[in-house]
Amino acid sequence: MAVYCLGALSATKQYTAMAQVSIDLHRRNLADVTPDDAQGDSVMADASRMETEINILQSRTVAERVLARIGMPPRKAGSGLGLQTAIRTFVAAYLPKRATKKLAAPESVLDQEIDDLKKGVAVTREGNSYIIDVSAEASDPEWAAKKANAFVDEYINYKLKSQVRTTEQANSWLNSTLTELGREVVAADAAVAQYRSAHNLDLAGSSTIIEQNLSAVNDKLVTARSDQAEAEARYSTAKSQLAAGSSGEDVGEALASPVVQGLRAQRAQVSERMTELQARYGPKHPDVSRTQQQLNDLDAQIQAEIRRILSNLAAQAQVARQRTASLEASLHKAGGDLATSENASVQLNELLRKQEAARTTYQQYLSRAKQTSASEDLPNSNARVLAMATVPLAPSKPKPLMAVMLGLGAGLLGGISVMFGFEFLQRGFHDPDDAERRLGVPGLSAIPSLASTLRRRRGGGRSKGNSSWSPMTYVVEKPLSAFTESFRTLRTSLVAGRVRGAPVKVVAVTSAIPGEGKTTTSVCLGRVSAMGAAKTVIVDCDMRRRSIDQVLRTPAAKGLLDVLEGEATLSEALVHESLSGAYILPLGPKQAAHRNFFATPAMDAVLQELREQFDLVILDASPVLALADARVLAQKADTTLLLARWRRTPRSAVEAALRELSAVGANIAGVALTQLDVRQERKGMYGGYYYKQYGGYFAE
Repeated sequence: MAVYCLGALSATKQYTAMAQVSIDLHRRNLADVTPDDAQGDSVMADASRMETEINILQSRTVAERVLARIGMPPRKAGSGLGLQTAIRTFVAAYLPKRATKKLAAPESVLDQEIDDLKKGVAVTREGNSYIIDVSAEASDPEWAAKKANAFVDEYINYKLKSQVRTTEQANSWLNSTLTELGREVVAADAAVAQYRSAHNLDLAGSSTIIEQNLSAVNDKLVTARSDQAEAEARYSTAKSQLAAGSSGEDVGEALASPVVQGLRAQRAQVSERMTELQARYGPKHPDVSRTQQQLNDLDAQIQAEIRRILSNLAAQAQVARQRTASLEASLHKAGGDLATSENASVQLNELLRKQEAARTTYQQYLSRAKQTSASEDLPNSNARVLAMATVPLAPSKPKPLMAVMLGLGAGLLGGISVMFGFEFLQRGFHDPDDAERRLGVPGLSAIPSLASTLRRRRGGGRSKGNSSWSPMTYVVEKPLSAFTESFRTLRTSLVAGRVRGAPVKVVAVTSAIPGEGKTTTSVCLGRVSAMGAAKTVIVDCDMRRRSIDQVLRTPAAKGLLDVLEGEATLSEALVHESLSGAYILPLGPKQAAHRNFFATPAMDAVLQELREQFDLVILDASPVLALADARVLAQKADTTLLLARWRRTPRSAVEAALRELSAVGANIAGVALTQLDVRQERKGMYGGYYYKQYGGYFAE
């Protein structure tokens, strides 16, 4: 941290000058012929265009123009980034020429100068605005301002020259396009005129006239059909009356006929005269006969007139039918003409639309060509200088206060990182509180390693006594030692609770993996309990290791397996040791025949008998994750003690063992840490501070 602060404070002062450029993104492209109101710029499109302008400012083309204008900076005005050049100069001065040829840069001198000039130049956009900041950094404030302004000026000049080239290209393209569009307009006009001529279509269109004619014919057809129905009805009625025996005089048309009416009037007069003559002269008088002849002539004339009327009715009906048929034919023809006219109009409308589209496009391109021609002599870029860079008065870096703050922050962050990294690299648990916090079960105790509890004499000598003592012997020989006290504390935590209202008698001692000090803990715990006046038995339940057999000075003739198979009684298998007063139930010399002895009723009977004879029964079980025996015994025991080696046993292994025990319904008393080094641990109960302050209470 100090080196960082010293380096930052002794660095060369750098000055930053900034110029600003405003970009008008809404200026139209010279070759764009879309309407003004049809051009919409989205936020994404604006961002892309602004990014393009920034890339132009940072391009090699602009940098090359700036280099040609202001040249390379003086030696004292470098941007503080010339370390590569200094190294090359140093190497070239002290190495042979053949060696320096291999170290030479592959790029040309011009490329190197352009790269050096671009160093310290930053181009950024101000938020979402249309303003671009161009900043230049150098050790000389005047050179920084000169370089920033040169980049802005050359960028504007490049844009103007590009605008001139673009205008020339746009004019050329628009002129060629207008020629082609003019030919398309002429072709469209010719197609419309030719189609109208071929289909007899006037400018106003023929569909309206045909529709009017069709409507008139339809109206006439309606009237004709009505007249036809009326004429046929009159003729049909007259025929029906004649067929019914009528003389025809009662036919409606006969009644309305003036001829028939006149004949009837004459007949009435003659009939009246006939009556008078018959009354005067009798029926055979010549006058009566002549009068009778007149009546007959009048009747014949009336009948002839009626027949003529009927014939006239039939003729009228026939004429009406013919007129109706003629009108129907005219209507059908008019409909066909209308369909033909509509089809022709549809095609004509399509040609008219193409003609209008060609003319509109031609007018748009013609208008844009005029504008482009007018602007060719007046180039105008969409970028303008908003603010020129001024000579900075104060250096932009280094900043002493910020350097010191960054150094302090980096040092603090590094220290915290080291601390957390050390914690992370620890595989196991630091103390019982750490185990309880991480596992969610009680952290009962921390059993130290025997070697770490032995006090050192002044001058580095070992503690008094036999330094080769084993932990199992030490708890008996040194009952007032800190090592022995840790087992008393553990025993108190185990038997303090109650299970279903009864005191805890059967304790299964197990671990997640082998090598956790399981047998040592079981034996030491049993011996300490026995020395405390509690009748205690230690049962070897680890069929693979049989570690408790090592405690016995002579091999046992009988054991637990013999009792379970009924080949020995419990009293015959128990071994009483005089050293601590504890009892030991070994497995015996008999080998297990791949049977699950611990899940049998015989094992339940043995445990029940042990409960009745002893105050505390300690089952030295196998590791949970290695064999199923530990889970079976945990079900039968009053409580289960899970051991984990201090800072060694992986947390995942202990968590897996707890899940296995919980799955079978075991009552878990908690976790105890084994082989804790009190010389390294400074936080736990047996840490260095505690041991120094209360070491007088123990006799090692």
